[in-house]
Amino acid sequence: MKKPKLLYISTNPGDCPRTTKEIRTLSNHFRIFYLGIGVAEDRSIFIKPFVENYFVAKGARYSILNLLKYYFGFLKLRLSNKFDSIHIINEQPLIIFYPFLLWSNNVVLDIFDSMFLKGKTKLSFLNNWFRSFLYFPLDHIIVTDNNRLNLMPKKFHKRMSVLENFPNIYSKPIKTRKDNSVLKIMFIGALSKSRGAEILLNLIQLGDDVKIGVVGWIRDDIAQKLSDHDNSEYYGVLPQDEVFGLSYDADYIMCCYEPLNANNINASPNKVYDAIQTETPVIINSEVVLSSFVKDNSLGIVLSDFYTVDPQSLKSELFEKRESFFKNSNLSEKYCWENQEKILIKIHNNEYD
Repeated sequence: MKKPKLLYISTNPGDCPRTTKEIRTLSNHFRIFYLGIGVAEDRSIFIKPFVENYFVAKGARYSILNLLKYYFGFLKLRLSNKFDSIHIINEQPLIIFYPFLLWSNNVVLDIFDSMFLKGKTKLSFLNNWFRSFLYFPLDHIIVTDNNRLNLMPKKFHKRMSVLENFPNIYSKPIKTRKDNSVLKIMFIGALSKSRGAEILLNLIQLGDDVKIGVVGWIRDDIAQKLSDHDNSEYYGVLPQDEVFGLSYDADYIMCCYEPLNANNINASPNKVYDAIQTETPVIINSEVVLSSFVKDNSLGIVLSDFYTVDPQSLKSELFEKRESFFKNSNLSEKYCWENQEKILIKIHNNEYD
């Protein structure tokens, strides 16, 4: 008996770590048809072994021509298959494909980065109305933590589940002795000034005793300048196991978010949970809600303010405290993807609590 069909609609070409985790899990129960948009090197796309059909509109996400390829790719898949479930990443595809989702089976929205949390002011009445309209075809809504659940209007809560952005369990090798005269910091993910690139750049300009390992997608000139610096090494986009290996050998993981909007302030950074698996302290700013979790569990340095970091003082603190964290940590088995998989499967099997 063949597995049921699932259409996975994404806003990336398949190089996102969370997308990879979800598809790997879902592929054990469903035949996955993947629809994405964007550009990535083949070596950074890790979902292909787990999908039956892979279609990506290759090119700029906001190009009219490429959006048309995305749209017609959806039409071809939708009209030639009967899908038992549809998984959609973020709200933008809902707008594009809205009419075709009204009578579809088990439509699930998975919100990583909500368009309704990007403004600096509270949602207007018009935005609330538009969200109600946009969410009408949905059978279920996934968010990444309880904080984001509580930011959603209560009228949606009955259709919602929390699927935490935890990594897979990491089997840690034996630690090798570090060179204590050098500090290494990992900078991972979407790399930009708003994620702490300038803070790191100011640090490595103080001398050769701070090194930066850079992994991910360079989003602006500051991140590019950082990755090109003599005290940095850029590794490209890597699978999670390889990132874990680099992080395990590092002293810290950068986990800052500029408090520009509600999305950043209420971010659920997977890097914090990666750090739990590798027992590598993080650097996070106090404006991010999750920083209280970091502080309470002694998971790293909490900066008092994103905008007023003194590089020399921070450097001294990083050297002084790098062995001060994870003394009594036994969190890796709690904060792992293996504990989340059953939630995702139940949602797509229409087995909501």
